[in-house]
Amino acid sequence: MLGVAALLALLFAMAAVAQVAAAGQARWTAQTAADLAALAAAQDLIDGQPLAEACAHGHQVAQSNGGEVVSCVDALEGRVALTTERQVSFGIWGVGRATAVAGPPPMAVDPGPAGGGGPAAALAALNWARTQIGKPYLWGGTGPDAYDCSGLVQQAYQIAGGQAIPRVAQDQWQAAIKVPFGQMRPGDLLFWVDHTGVHHVALFAGNGMMVEAPSSGKLVREVPIRWSGTTAWAGRF
Repeated sequence: MLGVAALLALLFAMAAVAQVAAAGQARWTAQTAADLAALAAAQDLIDGQPLAEACAHGHQVAQSNGGEVVSCVDALEGRVALTTERQVSFGIWGVGRATAVAGPPPMAVDPGPAGGGGPAAALAALNWARTQIGKPYLWGGTGPDAYDCSGLVQQAYQIAGGQAIPRVAQDQWQAAIKVPFGQMRPGDLLFWVDHTGVHHVALFAGNGMMVEAPSSGKLVREVPIRWSGTTAWAGRF
């Protein structure tokens, strides 16, 4: 009996490992399909093709790389945001889903004076975040000595801006008012997405700059905006 139980446990463990591997492969396939499809669609937009034709081309590219397009939207200024998914062939994992944004960096962002020009709460949050520059990144950190990306944003808005906003970047993205890049004001939020969803957030500082708690081993800093991997819109509270 013990031998049978051990064999069943081993088979169950092997099946679980196989399911996890299948889910990981599905997400990787979806991300690859999204990246290539978004690049193809964005090039069509740049070349003057209408969005519908660009998205149709992206759908063809995604299918040829094992993914299915579930969303394709204009992200402004020649950019396209495209989401694909890949069905997991068995198990409880459902689908692998990924989003990619492709196209030239937005050039019509109103830079505004750094530290000025937006609503009082957002400006207060930005200016407070600047006072934390030089403090270390800590995953899960909400201060006062260290922060992760969303912890810095949450504390900036709560302490200086007087606004209670969600704790993690994904929830902050979902709760925020979506703002075209060309209408950003200092203190608005920039978000980055990968196959896991929204994974990073920073405060727009004006003049093409942002304040962020970047990643492990780095310090809170003000740096030029990295457009690659951003969501289709900025966020505002």
